[in-house]
Amino acid sequence: MSVTTRRSAYDSSPAKVTSGGGGSLVQDALAPSFGFVSDSDPRLRFDSPLIDVGEPPAFVASPGELDLGGDPREVGPAADVGAFEYQRRAPAVAATVPATATGGQVVTLTATGTDPDAGDALTYTWDFGDGTGGAGPSVSHSYAPGQRTWKVVVTDPTGQTATATGTIDVAAAPAPPVVVTPPPVVTPPTTAPRAPRLTRASLSRRRFRATQAGLVLRFTLDRRARVAFVLQRRRGTRFRTVGSLPTTKTLPAGSRRRAFTPRLKGRRLVPGSYRLVLTAIADGKRSTPVRLTFVVRR
Repeated sequence: MSVTTRRSAYDSSPAKVTSGGGGSLVQDALAPSFGFVSDSDPRLRFDSPLIDVGEPPAFVASPGELDLGGDPREVGPAADVGAFEYQRRAPAVAATVPATATGGQVVTLTATGTDPDAGDALTYTWDFGDGTGGAGPSVSHSYAPGQRTWKVVVTDPTGQTATATGTIDVAAAPAPPVVVTPPPVVTPPTTAPRAPRLTRASLSRRRFRATQAGLVLRFTLDRRARVAFVLQRRRGTRFRTVGSLPTTKTLPAGSRRRAFTPRLKGRRLVPGSYRLVLTAIADGKRSTPVRLTFVVRR
């Protein structure tokens, strides 16, 4: 003898078969239309048509009667069809939210909901505490400075809820660093050193003998400079260089004077017409030459 259960809303595990011959017990998969958690889990989902429709009409469980899972047999106006009673239990929720943040910083708020009734899908509703909100188990938000009270509500399909709440202190964002731009470096234009000027050159006498003593050479410098002397002798209509007198050390600006001896390399100048060329030298620049003529008499 064989017994096959077709109404899978019933638990067939306590079924007994008494027969003098051979037999078997076969149970097919749970029908999806009955609203079980799965085809292998006979607990009822919140939307099962077997909830509160126990038979005979308005079947009432005995006081203290339990279902197959050890929970109360009757929850609601009537017992459910099947081995397990849908319990209509509220969910629970735990949230993870930073205690502090900075204004404008993006903060992640996370909630984890659990429901003791298998198969219950949960929804998450957030109140950020600043007039805005969000939905879902994990949301992101940025706050303005101040203290805000946040709240998350988890709701199961039957409308039962669980709530988690807390505060977050939001500090003002630090002021951006002040960037001081230094004024542009103005490089003064480079002025090339100008040539010195030598003026007012004169000899105390213009005609003298080679043995003449006490001759004085005068000139004026507009800046510190050395003075070079070139001696030229007249040959016919032209003056030709015959030698140089020692260049002075660097002299200060202003009127200068120095002794003049009619000698060249220790030897007296021979009688004739001569020209002394004076040139001031400073910073590699040379002045316009100044020429003084004189005559060495016999």
